[in-house]
Parts: sequence; C-alpha cells; structure tokens
Amino acid sequence: MFTVRLAGFLPALLLCSATASGEDAVTVTPGDTVSLPCTALFENNDTAEFVVEWKKDGDPLCKNKIRKNNTAIYYCNRQFSINPETFGLIITGVNSSNAGLYNCTLTKLIPPPSEDTFSLLQVNVSPGLFLQQLNSSDVTCVELFCTLDGLRPEQVNFTWTKADEKLPHYHNTNMSSTLKLCKPDWWDGVTLTCQASYSHNFTVYRKNITLTCRNTGPENLSCCPTVHVLFFIIIAFIWILSYVFARTAVRSRVASKLRPAGLQHERRSGSQMITTSGLEER
Repeated sequence: MFTVRLAGFLPALLLCSATASGEDAVTVTPGDTVSLPCTALFENNDTAEFVVEWKKDGDPLCKNKIRKNNTAIYYCNRQFSINPETFGLIITGVNSSNAGLYNCTLTKLIPPPSEDTFSLLQVNVSPGLFLQQLNSSDVTCVELFCTLDGLRPEQVNFTWTKADEKLPHYHNTNMSSTLKLCKPDWWDGVTLTCQASYSHNFTVYRKNITLTCRNTGPENLSCCPTVHVLFFIIIAFIWILSYVFARTAVRSRVASKLRPAGLQHERRSGSQMITTSGLEER
C-alpha cells in the first residue's frame, strides 16, 4: 500500500502525485467479506483521537471518528464498515462493482499537532459465482440468487442441484439465475448448489450454500421444529398465567365486596339475640 504522511494542512496536489506514482493492488473473490488495510503511522493509545475516511474512485464510502472504545459514525454506505482498531475498511459480500481505487485518509486530532496519512489501494475482483439468499415474505419458502461476476456478458448455462437431484424450477437471465423452493422441498441443513457454465472459455463455476435456521432468519420458525414447538409452549404458558391471575383478581374483588355485608349481618344477628334475651329475663 502506498502511503503519504502530511503534517498540518498542505495542498491536495500531494495526493494526486501519490496516485500517479502507483499503488498496491489486491484481488478479492465475489461473495467474500474482506478487510482493506489502512496504514497508520500514529500511535493508537487511550487518549488518541482520529478521523478515518474511505473513498473509492473519489466517491465517499465511510467516515468515522474514533477514540479508544468509542466510535462516532458520520456516514457509512451499505455493505461497508470501518474496523475501529485497525482503521481498515470491511466490505461484506464482494461483487464486481467493488473493484476500483480505494483511498484511506487518517487524520490524527489528539494529541496535536494535526497530521494526515493517505493510503492508496487498487482492488480487483476475480471472476466467480456470487450466491446469496434473498429476503422472502413467505417463511415457508427460500429464494436464492446466483450470478456470474467479473466477466463480460456471454451465454451462461445455470444448473441448480440438491444432492444429485436437479432442480427445474428456476428463472435465468443472461448472467444470473434465481431459485425459489418451498416446503417440503427444503429443510434445515440441506445443501444447494449453483453451477454456471461460461460459454466463452467453457469454464464451469460452482458455489454451495447450506440452509440453516441462522441464515433463513429468526422469523422463520418453521425452519426448526424444536424452536417452533418451544415458541408455542411459551405462548401457551403466558396465556395460562394471565388467565389464572385474572380469575384470582376477580375472586378477590368479589370476596372484598361480600365480606362487609357478612360482618354487618352477623352484627345485626347478635343485636337481635341480645334484645330477645333481655325480653325473656323480664
């Protein structure tokens, strides 16, 4: 990674000259999560305060203000985040659009004086399959999206399989394919495979995904029968407790209303008995 260190406020021409002199390059794979390094020439201690900003081809991606155990996020585009310890840029689910020239600007605010460090890194995305699960409103179904990334558009033949079984229900476009499965055609732990045959160089690309309760989402209780049953047991238990408490409260209110009337009746009966006894003695 090419790095330039500046003290104070100097013209931005130095950054342009650094870009022209060359930069390091890395190659990443579609679908992966990667961390791009940001060279820090300053000591990161408990009292230091930094502002780190990442750009791609001159466009802002992410900017954070970082102090030990405290991070203020100014802005961060979806798919990107900044590691507060290393100042590196984390890219989740790499695709071909992530290729380009990345620039990390690290500004030391505390302790003074203010200093800047610029880091340049060229990111290339290798050809490959990108396989992901899409959000679905139907919790009994899953929808998968498979695309051949990093290659020029050509005729691609997609094939979906479950074990050795070919799955016929899918929709293809030029460089991508979508698969939708509903119960009982999928279950927890099943592995699905997307295969793409690229006609230009007759290369076959293959990617697997295993469906579990974790990657089908916590709302999909039908994925895990144990969780499903436990959920309804908890709901039933809460309903029973609510019913018992309500009945107890009603009985307490009725008893509190009847108790004074009973005491008054006893007192009246006692008075009548005393009066009758007095008459008999006379």
